[in-house]
Amino acid sequence: MTSFAAACDTPLDLALKGQGLAADLSRAKIDAARSRFSSKNLSSLTPSLPLGLAYVAAALERTGFSVGVIDAIGDAPSRVEKDGVFRRVGLDTADIIRRIDPDTEVLALSVMFCFLWPSTRTLIHAVRAARPDVVIVVGGEHFTGLPEFSMEQAPLDFIVMGEGEET
Repeated sequence: MTSFAAACDTPLDLALKGQGLAADLSRAKIDAARSRFSSKNLSSLTPSLPLGLAYVAAALERTGFSVGVIDAIGDAPSRVEKDGVFRRVGLDTADIIRRIDPDTEVLALSVMFCFLWPSTRTLIHAVRAARPDVVIVVGGEHFTGLPEFSMEQAPLDFIVMGEGEET
């Protein structure tokens, strides 16, 4: 398991102890995953490090949580599959689900852009079917901008709005 707390020397003041979700999940095993779609038609984005997940992972580790990160793009950057008008880059849904640690109690997903929502929604439904016991927490620009829409379309437990490491 990679430790991000040591790698991220950013002052993160996350008051999780005794508040909100942390109070209910006291020292839960948490995994975080990054979406896996890119679109040659809608974006000129190139794969990049999951910096947002690293910040959140570091903040959680600093408060004592065990954290794992599944970087679906970084773990298979040369794997490209056509899916309608999109090109999927990285691990497929089954691979992502297989990589979720069996001890994971909370799965955090990050989605920056709305064009990634169809793929992410499919992933969320598949995770819920495979792991109904896991609490699903999501964050990123898509969820901050469209929280009600997202909750209506996918079996989410919590949405983090704004900067995840500060929420």
